[in-house]
This record gives sequence, structure tokens and C-alpha cells, in this order.
Amino acid sequence: PHKHLTIQYRKCKSEIELMAKFLEHWRNDYPDVITGWNIRFFDIPYLLNRVVRVLGENEARRFSPWGQIHQKKINVMHREQLAYDIVGVQQLDYMDLFKKFGYKYGNQESYRLGHVSQVVLGDTKVDYSDLGSLKNMYENDYRRFVDYNVVDVNLLERMEDKTGFINLVQTMAY
Repeated sequence: PHKHLTIQYRKCKSEIELMAKFLEHWRNDYPDVITGWNIRFFDIPYLLNRVVRVLGENEARRFSPWGQIHQKKINVMHREQLAYDIVGVQQLDYMDLFKKFGYKYGNQESYRLGHVSQVVLGDTKVDYSDLGSLKNMYENDYRRFVDYNVVDVNLLERMEDKTGFINLVQTMAY
């Protein structure tokens, strides 16, 4: 049931080179919308903070077509979380979309991607419990680490194909 994904591999000599190539790719065709599971509080803050640490704040601002990124603190379940607005690039966190529009699936015991994808698609994430952590998987089973990330992207694409939540939000916006 997995779609065929076209995957391009670009070997980089360092994290600095990897980030520079990623930013170049991003800037060559700024996305209108970015999505992922829990990107608002995990992926985007991690990515931006890592770029600031490695390349500097000016480079991190290049994620915005207008060079503007705004940090904000959001209270979620009595915990303060950091989020970032990349001005000119809309973030649609698929976990938030599922919580808002996935009422036909009912309330979930967990909103982790593995559980929700099992409910929606009957399919789930790559298991790495035998390795204990993502870091161990990265260090000891790199092929599975790559597969883990590819499968996550595939699950989200398939959920969007089935639910159409991004299309719904864009239609409502227009």
C-alpha cells in the first residue's frame, strides 16, 4: 500500500554543508505550505535553533522569503512551548489538522503518528524498540533510520490523500 517515493540522496561532508544545501534548495523555491506531524513544537524549533547554532541567526532568517522569523511562547496543557512563525511560509501541523478535522475518527487515546496512522490507514511507523532510541538507530542501523524517516513522510502523504485536510484548509482560506 506504500506509494513509490522519489528519493534524492545528496552526500555532504559536514553538517554545515548539509544545512547550506538545504537552505539553498529551500530558497530556490520557497514552499507556500510546510507540514509534518508535530512540526510546530518539534521539527521547526529544532531546525531553526540548529541552524542558528551552526550557521548563525542571519542564515536562519533565510527560511523566510522576507527574512523574518517570529518566536512565540504558547501554553499547551500547562506547559510553555516555543513556536516560530516563518513569515511567508504557512505551517500546517498535521497533528493539529487531525485534531480539528478528524472528528469522523473520534477522540484518540494517543495522538502520536504511529497510533493515528494505524487508525486512519491501518499502517504504522517503523519499529525501532529493539534499539532503544533514535540515536541508537542512527548509530547502529542507519538504513533503518533512513527508512524510518521515509515511512513517516509516506504515512503523512497517504493520510492527506485519504483525508484531504490540507486541501480543506486551503479551500477555506480562499
